[in-house]
Amino acid sequence: MMKSNYLLKPLMLLAAFVLLLASCSKEDDCAVKITAEDIQVVHHYNAYYDFFHLIESFDFEAMQQISLLQDLGSDANNAIRYRIDFPEGYVDSEGNVWKGGIDYQSRMLAPNAAGNEIVFSFDNLEFNGISVGGAKKMSFASATNIDWCQYGSPVSFTMGDQSSSFGGCLTKVLSDSQMQVSGSNTMTVNGKEYILEISESMIKSDNCAWFNAGELSIGSDSKTSILEFKQECAVPKMTLSNVERCHVEELEEKHRLW
Repeated sequence: MMKSNYLLKPLMLLAAFVLLLASCSKEDDCAVKITAEDIQVVHHYNAYYDFFHLIESFDFEAMQQISLLQDLGSDANNAIRYRIDFPEGYVDSEGNVWKGGIDYQSRMLAPNAAGNEIVFSFDNLEFNGISVGGAKKMSFASATNIDWCQYGSPVSFTMGDQSSSFGGCLTKVLSDSQMQVSGSNTMTVNGKEYILEISESMIKSDNCAWFNAGELSIGSDSKTSILEFKQECAVPKMTLSNVERCHVEELEEKHRLW
């Protein structure tokens, strides 16, 4: 009996070593790994959508009270027009720093009606040091079904010496308990093109500040990465992996997106 126990301990240690070696070699054998460039793409993606979260939630009445908003009246097609001018160094209630202008045009057929549209155009706009150009349109299929699409040229972002642009459409569907986002975008970062496809609908439960489910596929001519949301409401978590799932990076960035 003693002899059996004597042999068992080395065998258990050997088995543990083999398992450890296998887990290490799995990552080492990955043909394509996650790089700093891939993480930078996610950084641009997060900044872009956090920006539009803020744009959509603007309180125009409050802006008018502090003289940020000019009412330009209606155009020939009865579209309501506003102009927002941020003085240099303006800081909003969430600590975001703004500069430049946003032209806002709203065509509302009736409250919550299908066919309602809002267009945001950006004029020498800066948001937290990011230069923003282009225009974006919100189209309402209903009060709870909204498309966010490029309007004309793709929206451009410049972050220091990094530049990006975004085209395509996403659809946001609201229910009593959650928000679900689907669709795809084109994205260019420093001249390299990517296709962003929501492969599993991204879901944010009403009691969560960030997405807590879903996957986004980020494809380029050289690789495809998977951005996955597995977040507890109180502990936001995103992972970025290669398509084979043999190299996974956990990201510290929080992602708000509406």
